[in-house]
Amino acid sequence: MRPVARFVVACLVLSVLAPACGERSEGEPFVIGYVAPFANELSGSYDRVALAGAQYEAARLNSRGGLDGRRIEIVVADTGSDGKAAGVAARDLVAAGADVLFAAPFPELASRVVDAGVEAGIPVLSVAGTIPSIVSSGDGIAFLNAFGDNVQAAAAAEVAFRAGHRTALLVSTVDIEDYGDTLPAYFADAFTALGGRVVAAAEVDLDDAWGFDRVVAAIAGLPEPPDVVYTAIYSPWLNGLLEALRSNGYSGPVYGADGAETAELLAAGHAAEGMVLTSHAFTSSHATVGLLFSPRSPAERISQFVDGFHRYHGRPPESLSFAALGADAVGVIHAAARRASSDEPRALAAAIADLDRVQVTTGRVTYRGHGAVPVKVIYVLEVRDGKFRLLDVVEPSDVPAPRR
Repeated sequence: MRPVARFVVACLVLSVLAPACGERSEGEPFVIGYVAPFANELSGSYDRVALAGAQYEAARLNSRGGLDGRRIEIVVADTGSDGKAAGVAARDLVAAGADVLFAAPFPELASRVVDAGVEAGIPVLSVAGTIPSIVSSGDGIAFLNAFGDNVQAAAAAEVAFRAGHRTALLVSTVDIEDYGDTLPAYFADAFTALGGRVVAAAEVDLDDAWGFDRVVAAIAGLPEPPDVVYTAIYSPWLNGLLEALRSNGYSGPVYGADGAETAELLAAGHAAEGMVLTSHAFTSSHATVGLLFSPRSPAERISQFVDGFHRYHGRPPESLSFAALGADAVGVIHAAARRASSDEPRALAAAIADLDRVQVTTGRVTYRGHGAVPVKVIYVLEVRDGKFRLLDVVEPSDVPAPRR
């Protein structure tokens, strides 16, 4: 990804009646500064979708009085993939009056925004990031908005153990730093705490065309195949791993993380059948799933979000998970302001840290007792008949501590 040295700050109008940038409606607006590589074709796609979700949620809340009477406005700084530019842009947004900062899901970019927030004493949310190290230097003022990798791995372990799986093989890679290597470790912690056993582990080099031979060899060296294989590798490499496993006789389930939820995985066809993964959001025909469907259920709220998003933007979200996470981030700030009865930055940060089972778009979110890495409702999906299907909805209770 080519760094972009320049950044652009733009005011986004959130409803037909919104004032022009710099004007005021009822009192001073509450300004969210969103710093991310929006123009980048690959990494920016996550935040472009999340921004659209945040826009919709801000407009919805503004129609109900905003944040304690203050209109919510979102201002973006497009930094490309340059970490230094992200830090400069964040400081400029703070100087321009941002009350809160939103950051990208990538540690090298988000950490500069976190630093700017800590310096200014204003809350920072990494909107779609799941890696706990993003907020490790946040000094009680920076938070993940999505569930942490320790949380999604715990959910996967819980579902696997409940399905009767008692032995696991881990596939890790350092080529996806702080994700491909740490998620399997979190899964191992949670799985063994439940009573399962990790019987083998294989570390693979994603640049090595024969790298998955190590996984096949690890399985061949066991007295019997593991009940489950867990990995955080995502496509296109995940497709290669699945094909290697299936072509060498492993027919058991493979569990993965949120990065695996892509159309590219489904293109693996038969090799992907039975793949289980953790996700931030899901909606489907309620009649075919039968899980937690009531007017106040997570699935019903997400369905309502999709409808509202479509009406507001004139199109459905490109990615439900990332759009819903954008809405969640605005919802977390709104819930914290209500809890604190204040929109003062330090009070907001303290209130975020104390949120307990608060309803946002994707379900419940809890920061209390978990620091900057929340426990959230997790949607567990399974690939069946070439499509993602909802397998379970989990709110794990036994979560490994985040690795810093």
